[in-house]
Amino acid sequence: MDEIIREFPGTYDFGKDWRFLQYTGRQAGSVGMGSAMIDGRPSYILDISGETADDLYDLLTVSSMKMTRLDLQITVPKPADWDTVEFHFLMELGDWPKNVKRDVQTRLNKGNDTIYIGDRTSGRYIRVYVKDVDYVRFEVEFKKEQAAKAWQMVKSGRRYAIAGILMAEIQSLPYAPIFEPMMNALKVHADMKIKVPAERKKTVDITRLKWLASLLPTIEGMMNDSDYGHMVTGWFLDLVDKKMMQGGIDETEN
Repeated sequence: MDEIIREFPGTYDFGKDWRFLQYTGRQAGSVGMGSAMIDGRPSYILDISGETADDLYDLLTVSSMKMTRLDLQITVPKPADWDTVEFHFLMELGDWPKNVKRDVQTRLNKGNDTIYIGDRTSGRYIRVYVKDVDYVRFEVEFKKEQAAKAWQMVKSGRRYAIAGILMAEIQSLPYAPIFEPMMNALKVHADMKIKVPAERKKTVDITRLKWLASLLPTIEGMMNDSDYGHMVTGWFLDLVDKKMMQGGIDETEN
């Protein structure tokens, strides 16, 4: 941390007070630096974005700091047909590579929605969320041993490693259309040849149907919500309309 303060002396001394979780410190522009005592030991956080992050990259990769959390992300323009609920079901019902399925949770927030994949307490946790209305961000949070391992890869492989790590994480999930522009953007920086995964056919079995049926009370409650009930109802009406247009629903059936 001292190396970074020496590299950008005015950033820390003349910024404003800054707080992030249990950390307190100073922030100037796109750089925030703070410290906290965790388990009786001093811990530091460095939050950098924009061009400053690029300027500090070389300094960080040659530093001796120990990394206990590392977040890597790729952000792309939000498609016109982006649908949070549809993405949730693609993850929940899709074919997981190597059959290693992780928990999927979704938080709807009037368009600023977030899908959580994995266990929050584990060393690797994925978030897919709407960023600033017009973008979708895929973000992987590494902690503890996983963070240290990912950091060593980043230090040895530089920007190429970041792209490679994110591509591998995307490929560990079921197919979703939003992954295609992400993979295309990452391939420009990756040092390995990885193809965008082909769409996998979904299989529906009785277990999945039972799971879907168990969601109906929750879905009904969401449809009756005063804030976003009309949005949820609209989603399902759109799905029914599409199926009818495709001839997938027999209106004579009871």
